[in-house]
Amino acid sequence: TGGINACSGNPSGGGCFTNEPDAAGYRNHAATLRAGHRFASDAEIEVTTLRAQGHNQFDGSYVNEADFAQQALGAQLRFSPSEPWHATLRVGQSRDDSKNFLDSAYRNTFHTRRDTVSLQNDITPAANQIATLGIDYQNDIVGGTTDYDVASRDNKGVFAQYQIGVGQHDLQLSARSDDDQQFDSQNTYWLIRRSQWQW
Repeated sequence: TGGINACSGNPSGGGCFTNEPDAAGYRNHAATLRAGHRFASDAEIEVTTLRAQGHNQFDGSYVNEADFAQQALGAQLRFSPSEPWHATLRVGQSRDDSKNFLDSAYRNTFHTRRDTVSLQNDITPAANQIATLGIDYQNDIVGGTTDYDVASRDNKGVFAQYQIGVGQHDLQLSARSDDDQQFDSQNTYWLIRRSQWQW
């Protein structure tokens, strides 16, 4: 897009606090790909990727344009070690990078990255019953021209869930425990009961 004049406010006391009577344009190029395969054992693998990059302009007195790139990669493997047991392994990474300018003069750079891994096990002990057990891990990293006191943090989680259907009633009991590098350990629990009535 060629853009519009996004702000015509008073630079000394309102609006955008700057006076840039120009059109703030934007361009973006993006591509995504998804592929998968099912093996003879009924195991499935799937890979996905997304990348977007571009340039945007805006009104500002410190920075007023930026080059950006966003990327996400993921892979998933589903397999069944035994008949009542189904497992799903997921790994992924997302990135967000930006380089900022003031009237084409370089000012700063920011980089963020998130890595994730999770393993979920779904077990069907009997009809209308599903037990789920899993673990996951997440790591966040930030960098660039700014020096942060803390540039990374991680979170480790374990979770369990039990679902059962009896007649017209569904019961779901769930619990999760997280060990976060910033927020310490936290536990959450919830119970959901649903009933289906026929008139």
